[in-house]
Amino acid sequence: MSDHRIEKLQEEIRYSVSSLILFEITDPLIQKIAVTHVLVTKDVGLARVYYETNASEVEKKEIQESLNKASGFFQEAIGFKITPSSGSSGTIFL
Repeated sequence: MSDHRIEKLQEEIRYSVSSLILFEITDPLIQKIAVTHVLVTKDVGLARVYYETNASEVEKKEIQESLNKASGFFQEAIGFKITPSSGSSGTIFL
């Protein structure tokens, strides 16, 4: 896939995940994040979603746990396999 098409896909995934968080997710912890950017592998098999939050360190861990629980929802809605990373690194794998 060309670099231009991958960039367009990355932006579409960023928009879709942001919209899901704003309009579909009811967990108040997840609603505290802002998706900053997305990186997709060249084979389009994996997308890494980066996010920011102003939450405390304790809340960051709770947010990551909430993202782990919501991974099936994101996977179904976006169509990519999701494996959220642990910790407060601010990354979700789609």
